[in-house]
Amino acid sequence: MLMLLLICPAIAAPTNPYEKIVLITYTFTNSGVHEVSTQIQYGIPPNPTIQNGDFEGLLLDSQHRTIDTFSIRDPRIQIGDTGNSAQSFNGLAAGNPQSVEFGIIIPYTPALRYVSLVDTSTGNTLVTTDLSPAISAFQNLYPLDPDMQSVQSAQESRSYSLVAEILLLSGIGIVVLASFLYFLRRPRSHTKKVLIVDDEPNIVDLLEIFLNKKGFETLSANDGISCLEILEERIPDLILLDIGLQTMDGWQTLSQIKKNPAYKSIPILMLTASPLTADKAKQYNICIEDYITKPFQLEELYTAIDKIFIRKQTFKKMADLAGKAGIEREKFCEFAKLTRRISVDKRIVNILYAPQLVPSQADLDSLDNMAIVDYLNNKTRSNEIRAEQLRQEIVAAFNAKGISGFSL
Repeated sequence: MLMLLLICPAIAAPTNPYEKIVLITYTFTNSGVHEVSTQIQYGIPPNPTIQNGDFEGLLLDSQHRTIDTFSIRDPRIQIGDTGNSAQSFNGLAAGNPQSVEFGIIIPYTPALRYVSLVDTSTGNTLVTTDLSPAISAFQNLYPLDPDMQSVQSAQESRSYSLVAEILLLSGIGIVVLASFLYFLRRPRSHTKKVLIVDDEPNIVDLLEIFLNKKGFETLSANDGISCLEILEERIPDLILLDIGLQTMDGWQTLSQIKKNPAYKSIPILMLTASPLTADKAKQYNICIEDYITKPFQLEELYTAIDKIFIRKQTFKKMADLAGKAGIEREKFCEFAKLTRRISVDKRIVNILYAPQLVPSQADLDSLDNMAIVDYLNNKTRSNEIRAEQLRQEIVAAFNAKGISGFSL
C-alpha cells in the first residue's frame, strides 16, 4: 500500500481558537475512489485556492450547493519506482492490485456537509463524502464549540421545520380526505325526470323547453304504448299524461300504469283539452295527482308540478320523524294518503263545477253527475274527519317524544 497525503499549504496562524479542519483519506483502485476515513479536528485551515491539478474538489452545503472549490493532482502519477508517471497509471489500469491511498485537508465551516471529487478530464464525479458522521462525532467531543452549537441549532430548526411540514401536510391530507369522504357520502342532487305523453308534437316540444329551463330532465312519448315501453326502461318522477291519445287513450294508459307494481306509485298529472266528466272523476280520482286542462298557463303547470314534489318530499321527511316518534308506519301512511286524496278530490270537484269545463249545463245538472259530485264531497268530508283524527294522534306522539316540526 502506497500513501500520499495531499495537503494544501497553510495560511498564516489563525487568531480564532475554534478553527477546524477536515481530514479525509481515500484509496484509489481499479474500481475507483473510495472513502477510508473522515474526521474533524482543531487545526490551521489551508487555503483551498492555490493548488492546481487534474481533480476538482467541491465543498457543498446540505442542499448540495457549492460553497467553494479546490484542485488536487491525480494521485496515481505521484508515485512509482521508476518515476514514470504513465507506467504507474497503466499499472492500475491493467488490473495491478497496487492501490493509491491519499488524503486531503480542507477548512471546516458550519455550512459544509459534503465533499466531492470530480475528474476534470471526463466531468465524472469520482466520490462524494458525507461529513455528517464526522460532524456528529466532533459535536459529541466538543458540544460547547460555537460552530457545533450553530450546527445543533440548524438541525433543530430543520427538525422543527420538518415536523411543521409533516403536520401541515397531514392537516392538508386530513382536509382532503374529509372532503373526499363528504363528497362520497353527501346526498347526490337528483334531477327530477318528467315523462310527457302527448300526441301533439308542438305541445311536447313546448313542454320540454319549459321544463328543461326549470331544471327538469324530460322524456317523451306520443301514445300510451310508447309510454309503457319507456317505463320498462326508465322510471320518471312524474308523468304528464294526455287523455286524447290514439289507439290507447289516457285513461286506459293510466289503468295499465297503476296495474304494474314497478311504477304504480309514480305521480300522474292529467293534461288534456277534454273536459273532465263526473264518471271519470269517480273512477280515476284515486289514480291521479291533479287534472289540468288546455289551454293553460305554463306557470300554472309548473305550480302544479312543484306542489306534487313538495308534498312528496314533505311526506318523506315527516315519515322519518314519525318513525323516531314510534308512530306505526301504517297509521302515518294512511294519514298521508288521506291528505293527498282530500287535496285531489277538492281540485276535481272544483273542475266539475266550472261551467267551461263541461260539455253542457244539462250534463252537469243530470242526476248521475250531481250524485257523483255529492259522493266526492261527502267522501272528502269523511276523509277530512279521519285525517284530523290521525293528525292529532301523530302530533301527540311527536310532543311526547319532544319532536317538533310536524307540518302536514
